[in-house]
Amino acid sequence: MRLCVLIASMFFAVSAVPAAANGFVNNRAQWLQLSPEAQAAYAQGLNDSLNLVFADDDLNAALVKVGRTQCMIENKITAAMLADKISAAYRDERFAQLKPAAVYLIRITDECKRTINQTRLSFGLGPM
Repeated sequence: MRLCVLIASMFFAVSAVPAAANGFVNNRAQWLQLSPEAQAAYAQGLNDSLNLVFADDDLNAALVKVGRTQCMIENKITAAMLADKISAAYRDERFAQLKPAAVYLIRITDECKRTINQTRLSFGLGPM
């Protein structure tokens, strides 16, 4: 839970910038204006970009990404299901001003915590 609050705080700080980027989805209101197909495509893009392991990722960041990906494969989570999870999270007023990327990270990291922790354990690290 502390990790979720930290992630939300980081993204809230970024989203508190006075001028929002035009043409991008920056909050719940803009997310809900997208069609279900557009939401699924957006969620797929988030998933692909946020779980790509980079050569300069530290071990912790890489293992979280690998754990999230493995969790989604094991649970057969589709892009439409990811979009539904983001939409469901947006029903909570606390998420209303967060960008979909922050909502994605909070929801999927929390939902995939068991798999992430198993991945971490396989490298000798404790749970998050």
